[in-house]
Amino acid sequence: MFRALDPEKIVATLDKLVARIGSRFPDAGLMRVCGELADIARQSSQRAEAIARPAYGLRLAILVIVGIGLSLLGTVAVLLVTQQKVSDDLFGTIQAVDATFNIVILTGATIFFLSSLEQRLKQRRALLALNELRSIVHVIDMHQLTKDPMMLDGPRTTASPERHMTSFELTRYLDYCSEML
Repeated sequence: MFRALDPEKIVATLDKLVARIGSRFPDAGLMRVCGELADIARQSSQRAEAIARPAYGLRLAILVIVGIGLSLLGTVAVLLVTQQKVSDDLFGTIQAVDATFNIVILTGATIFFLSSLEQRLKQRRALLALNELRSIVHVIDMHQLTKDPMMLDGPRTTASPERHMTSFELTRYLDYCSEML
């Protein structure tokens, strides 16, 4: 029950939080940040489904490429076996074995690369989505920087930011930031 998140409940919670922030701080940028977070939450379930969906076109293309490559290797092997050799010298045989070994290794590496391509593309899409969330988390953190209620009582400098909120309002603002995080 607690091992998976329900996207609908997350979106509903964020929509309520947008309304709560808007009623207390109607002119604050935090409400727009929370609205953006709600939009990202709406899109995230669709993105997760799209990422999880198998890429049948890519799989078919990889299968065709691997099939063509293996059939070419098979054709070359058949030609080598059926063709009459001009000479049976030791160095020619060693070179043929070395070349065959290299081709088998490169073919295996290519098959491995192609077989993991879909997974790597999915990981890239997931990381881009996570980066979007990471970016908004940094924006939320920046909203918290000057909202410490303890700074109301301390001495001010010429570089101190203007404070127009009460200690209670600053605390609520920080609470909203924590809820968003």
